[in-house]
Amino acid sequence: MELLDPTHVETLHVIEKTKEGKPRKPFKLDLFKVTIGDFETRIVYGEPKNLPFGSVSTEDKKHMGRIINEKIFNNGLYQQTKTKFSS
Repeated sequence: MELLDPTHVETLHVIEKTKEGKPRKPFKLDLFKVTIGDFETRIVYGEPKNLPFGSVSTEDKKHMGRIINEKIFNNGLYQQTKTKFSS
């Protein structure tokens, strides 16, 4: 990730308890901006584990998905473009 030289935009969500409700090392879901040449994009990043998001509950996964949907897709940070292919 460091090779992309990301700019931290904001921390979207922090989980401070395990699935069992005990204190844990905080799991941060962060939003970064990356520019490569003239192309700019956003990256949502959470600290990796053996299983993606394996250290958080299903409820937290759904909550993070709603946050990402609202911040990225509903606020216009992600703009989908349609590409036409010539035959």
